[in-house]
Amino acid sequence: MPSAGPVPRTLLPVTLQALRVAFETSGIEFNEDLGVGLRREVFKLRVYDGLAGMDRIWDDVVTTLSALGGGELLMGGMDERIWVQYYGEKVGDQIKRRRKFGITSRLLIREGDNLCLGSSDTYRCVPEALFGKTHYFIYADKFVLITFGSPLKVVLIHNANVADVFRKQFNFYWALGKLVENPVVMYPVGGSS
Repeated sequence: MPSAGPVPRTLLPVTLQALRVAFETSGIEFNEDLGVGLRREVFKLRVYDGLAGMDRIWDDVVTTLSALGGGELLMGGMDERIWVQYYGEKVGDQIKRRRKFGITSRLLIREGDNLCLGSSDTYRCVPEALFGKTHYFIYADKFVLITFGSPLKVVLIHNANVADVFRKQFNFYWALGKLVENPVVMYPVGGSS
């Protein structure tokens, strides 16, 4: 059968990533030893130091969820003032970027806080007793812990069971949470952020 010609390079990375995510979601892994096989290890851990660590996570959120056709990013333990302090306008750029790829977000903040970076309807306030001081993300089969300090540390856990446990906890807190009173919205972009 004659070849249809080379695959345009602009489509190749997106297509390959979509295929990889589809295979990995079905229990296939790509590794250095054998190349491709059934998943042997279901727990992968990566640790990033410094501000660039979040760039990797933001890229991974978009890459992972856009390969699945969109999805939801859950963010807990959030103090948006810290994000603005560390990343400034980049935070607003990331909100717009996620929206472009059909990625929605829900966020948990501390009761009494009213700063929302995106649409306030994507936020819920939880009581201090349930509010953790460590920021975390949940998306697809990944769970991320973010600790601000010197240096900033980001821990990515790639495990469906871990993500599922924290997703259930997040949804429980979301159901208990209250709407933000008198929200101050920094990047009003309409709809979910």
